[in-house]
Amino acid sequence: MLNLYRRHTPKCPHADKGQNYIKCSCPIWCDGELNGKRFRKAVGVRDWARAVKRAEKWESAPGKAIKDQTIAGCIESYLADCRARRLKESTITSYRKTLDHLRAFCESRGCVRLADADLALLTDFRAGRNVPAANEGETARPIAPSTSGKELEALRAFCAFALKREWIARNFAKDLDAPMEDGPPTLPFSTQEVKVILQTCEKWREKNPRVKEGTPESIRAMVLVMLYSGLRISDTVQLRRESVDLKTGKMLLRVMKTGAPLYVRLGEPAVEALKALPGSSEYFFWNGTSELATAVGLARRAIARLLVAAGVEGHPHRFRDTFSVSLLEKGEDLRTVQLLLGHSSIKTTEKHYAPYVESFQRILDAATAKLDFGKSSPKAQKDFGTKSGTVRKNVGKLLKIG
Repeated sequence: MLNLYRRHTPKCPHADKGQNYIKCSCPIWCDGELNGKRFRKAVGVRDWARAVKRAEKWESAPGKAIKDQTIAGCIESYLADCRARRLKESTITSYRKTLDHLRAFCESRGCVRLADADLALLTDFRAGRNVPAANEGETARPIAPSTSGKELEALRAFCAFALKREWIARNFAKDLDAPMEDGPPTLPFSTQEVKVILQTCEKWREKNPRVKEGTPESIRAMVLVMLYSGLRISDTVQLRRESVDLKTGKMLLRVMKTGAPLYVRLGEPAVEALKALPGSSEYFFWNGTSELATAVGLARRAIARLLVAAGVEGHPHRFRDTFSVSLLEKGEDLRTVQLLLGHSSIKTTEKHYAPYVESFQRILDAATAKLDFGKSSPKAQKDFGTKSGTVRKNVGKLLKIG
């Protein structure tokens, strides 16, 4: 038999009343015997009625009792499974950052076991997520809605993983609503901005005479590859020389889940820029010996300096946006762009690029063209007068009936 009790926290005003006092919201624990062994665990909920039902369920099916797992241990198991599923290292790194923040927050609240986490704890975690102050005198600011949305996706995936293994009783992260994203839509570089950026690459050595040999050529080639392929900067840094046929411009974009290779043909400017790159490494933009994260970070900083020198606001991902929007504005369908970008779902492509689909714009233009406010043709006036008179008569009948 399992006995329930409140495990009062140090801040609970009723802590001196003992474990039998249950009219508070402190964690509920159970203590007793299951399968002939002592069973002492956190129930995982703070509502007493739900705790009673859960204890009864465990007593009726002892093998399904929630397993005692620490948050830190669950996180490591989840990330190991992500590696086994061959997720990208950048994705795993993103998951780890979010889950490490969660672990630190839970431990600061005295919650070490995953079974003790509940909706209230996850709600407080998300509400308290801030970007630390970069300089002295500055204050922390809330994370951007887009970042909060990404973290919510990571939390839901992690909790779903734990639920399947019976480490938690419920995926509380699914009960958290997604944040409202009111930021600016996807903004590609304009044609003039692209022109200025490429001109700045060509004049880079004039403005920076001490720059390392090959750096201006490498930055220019990186920009052109992103513009002509839509690759992320992390994938561009890992571009292998064997993946590009410099004679035909054919580049291996990725290998599909079916095992079939997907190729894209790079534009001539990008191919010529790659041909001009020196070096004997198997990669165009990475020596292959340093840490990949270090190489990507250096590439990001180089692009950031280039944009500042060109007087253009933005970040490396805008080259990917420019690639996508340029195709859509030239009449390519959304499915083609999804395939080129490697999005697993077309909904992701629609979310970012639907406003730029030419067919959508034609539909909107045709819809608004049907409006005729302000027209003063005799026929329009006659039709409007007839219709408005009919409406007045119908309204009058209704009023009389009422």
